Amino acid sequence: RLAVKFGPDTLTYAELDRWANRVARAVLAQGVASDAVALVIDQGLSLIAGVLGTLKAGRIYVPLEAALGRERLARRIPRAPAT
Repeated sequence: RLAVKFGPDTLTYAELDRWANRVARAVLAQGVASDAVALVIDQGLSLIAGVLGTLKAGRIYVPLEAALGRERLARRIPRAPAT
């Protein structure tokens, strides 16, 4: 069954679940001490899978607008303290 539609792109529930699980595994594999994950993704299916995957990993997400550019984003993304 259809879970998400964005323009001409669609995902079924199974496809969305698989994609979100891949994102969750990637977030957990990073071993980041922070509970927050910055998502720099344009609107679309990637954003939906990214948000869901981040939540599945037990983290919160901070959406950042890709249109800000690399320099401005670098100033906005806090760095995790060294442990």
